[in-house]
Amino acid sequence: MKTPVEVSAEEFLLARWVRQHTERTDVFIDEDSRVPLLVTGPRRYYFGRESYAEQWGYDRLEMARRRDVRDELYGDAATLAPATTQALVELGTDIYMVERSSTGPLPPPARFPQNFEPVYTGDEIRLYRFNR
Repeated sequence: MKTPVEVSAEEFLLARWVRQHTERTDVFIDEDSRVPLLVTGPRRYYFGRESYAEQWGYDRLEMARRRDVRDELYGDAATLAPATTQALVELGTDIYMVERSSTGPLPPPARFPQNFEPVYTGDEIRLYRFNR
């Protein structure tokens, strides 16, 4: 039997903020296939678990494109590729990116400052909104 992934206290605080300050149609991007806001928000994710996408027959090319966007956001790039920015703009809704730290305090907000603004900061989680 698998041990269920627990939602941390920080994630519950984030979920409360999300429910109060975002729309149900907004889209969230989280690293490492974390999707707690599906239940605690409830909110949509840009990319979640590949096994779920395969189970429901989502288009493989679209899922690969979305995975690439997510990987770029959480990679080492200093700026976003034009294709990534375009993919986010095309969604036509507000997009939020979750940043986590399991090793201590978060660094100062610096993730793509030309594209994302910090809107929520906890001890171990920060949320950014994409500026279209």
